Amino acid sequence: MNPYQVLGVDQSASDEEVKKAYRKLVKRYHPDRYEHGSNEQKAASEKLKQVNAAYDMITKVKQGNFDWSGAPQFTEIRMAIQRGAIGEAEAMLNRMTERPAEWHYLMGVVLLRRGWYDGAAEHFTRAYQMEPGNREYEKAMRAMTQSAGMYADFGDGENTVNMSSPMCKICACCACLGCLGSNLYWPWLCCF
Repeated sequence: MNPYQVLGVDQSASDEEVKKAYRKLVKRYHPDRYEHGSNEQKAASEKLKQVNAAYDMITKVKQGNFDWSGAPQFTEIRMAIQRGAIGEAEAMLNRMTERPAEWHYLMGVVLLRRGWYDGAAEHFTRAYQMEPGNREYEKAMRAMTQSAGMYADFGDGENTVNMSSPMCKICACCACLGCLGSNLYWPWLCCF
């Protein structure tokens, strides 16, 4: 899905035009405008997730953190991840025959969201090895590498501190999920 189409703007739209379209759609699809628990509220909430994901992606493109034009096949997968449709994103990734660095990065994000840290770390490392100049891949790989030390036992044998609590896993998730640049992840982090 094209994020510009979601917002209803042309790809050459200015930052101000994109922001104006985004704000208009946020007001239109805000769930508080609909009866609590109604089908309309649920549909509006889902549409709002898509709008937020599209705006986030366009912002990243304009900041130079993501080349949307160079990887259109991954745009829909990124948007699915950002709206929390992890199973859908994983299915799309698994249907792909080519597996470039972006594939490994997104699979790492999917595995991280599922709580499979070792697999996520492997995919982040592979993505970075394939494209060492990509800041997004490097950030994800470093976050996983640094958080790996959090799972070790520290101490002198007698007074040992175990750092493998669920809180450490959540902190690691926060660090890596921030790589996609979305605040949409916060409500779902407590599901581990």
